[in-house]
Amino acid sequence: MDSTEGRGRTSALAYWQVTKPRLWVMLAYTAGIGFLASTKIHPGTVSDGILAVVAAALGTAGANAITCYLDRDVDSIMERTMHRPIPTGRIAPPSRALEFGAALAAFSLLILVLAGKYVAALFGLLGLVDNILVYSVWLKRRSPLNIILGGFSGGAPVVVGWTVNADLSLTPILMAALVVLWIPSHIWSLALKWRDDYSRAGIPMLTAIVDLRKAVLCVASTSILMVFFSCALVLIGPFGWPYLVVASATGAVLLALTAWMTVKPRGRAPFVLFKYTSPYLAILLAAMVI
Repeated sequence: MDSTEGRGRTSALAYWQVTKPRLWVMLAYTAGIGFLASTKIHPGTVSDGILAVVAAALGTAGANAITCYLDRDVDSIMERTMHRPIPTGRIAPPSRALEFGAALAAFSLLILVLAGKYVAALFGLLGLVDNILVYSVWLKRRSPLNIILGGFSGGAPVVVGWTVNADLSLTPILMAALVVLWIPSHIWSLALKWRDDYSRAGIPMLTAIVDLRKAVLCVASTSILMVFFSCALVLIGPFGWPYLVVASATGAVLLALTAWMTVKPRGRAPFVLFKYTSPYLAILLAAMVI
């Protein structure tokens, strides 16, 4: 029996927190960006845009609640996560988080199917499978490739947003690829700060299981690849010079923070880099629409 079984009542706030709001808000935003970008090709309706954002929010929130249930044992060990609702007993029994997450995820797919957005529903389903089964169940505790193969789910909401309004094409795939490439920089910079936490929990996050020098090189290489790809998109996608200006400027900041992290990997630099990656991606995606 889990140590959290049978503890007090579950509050609405605990259910909100178990969905990891900052994460699902970011991914719902990418779905909205995908929708807005598609209106350049096929004028869309406000209702379709709302549908995309709501479906992405429900799906990612549901997946987060499910993975919090699956990770409840390691979350209770790691300093970074031990205050989440399940380890602290604010959701008890833990199976309530699983049921809540499954309901949200199922409803996210149901509303897409009922609206006749079958391609969007398919990509929503693929995102859920990748995040829950591929990443959390299969790879997270077994392979340092966990965040790479499990990162495809991060790109799914962009495609969901696009395909509620327009046919699948190269553009949403490129936008999704940008998100997928962003994930290692985002997660590995966080794991670099919490190396001891991941090691204590037995999670083979790449930047936690190699020596510090190699870990720094891993983060730096993904940051460089991210900036290169973001700028190269003007050559292979329908993005103009305003996007290139934004990608170059924000990328320069990312590379500067990466250089700082390379020189000072034991200080604040990895966490500052981690915090910057979220607005960096948000600005890049907005520039794509512009």
